[in-house]
Amino acid sequence: INAEYMGPFSNVMPTFRRFVEIGRVALIGYGPDVGKLAVIVEIVDQNRALVDNPLGGVHRHVINFKWLRFTDFVVPIAHGCRAKALKAAIVSSGALDKFASTCWAKKLEARNAKAALSDFARFRAMICHKQNEYKKKVTLAKLKSTTARKTAVAKVANYKPKAAPAKAPAKASAKAAKKK
Repeated sequence: INAEYMGPFSNVMPTFRRFVEIGRVALIGYGPDVGKLAVIVEIVDQNRALVDNPLGGVHRHVINFKWLRFTDFVVPIAHGCRAKALKAAIVSSGALDKFASTCWAKKLEARNAKAALSDFARFRAMICHKQNEYKKKVTLAKLKSTTARKTAVAKVANYKPKAAPAKAPAKASAKAAKKK
């Protein structure tokens, strides 16, 4: 970003950092390669880019930006580099390994593992979930009952009878006598 263009806001950090650029690693979110990582090799026009990933099984093809989910990682490559150079750049930058260690990748992996469960595995997971929830419920009930007992005992131990209401001051009674 050009600091001169921003004027008085030149010291403000931009909030959006995942720009479309050559070498940007993106997750394909739609189409036949959904769930695979690709690298932008060339920008075709305002809506499309040429992507490739020889390591991830994505062939070189043009894809719409709306189908891509951009990551924080950028591979240092030249415009329209060949598959061999791209492969070397991906390995040297370690972008795929870095992405695999992010929460986003772990969440995708967990979602895929859950989707791949068999019917019996889903049933076992449901039973385990029910058992865990029951244990939580019992433990919470015990905690509530013990804290309720403790507070009741504390109230009884700290009980002080209320003081009897004070008698009316003498002046007030004298005024009452004059009125009669």
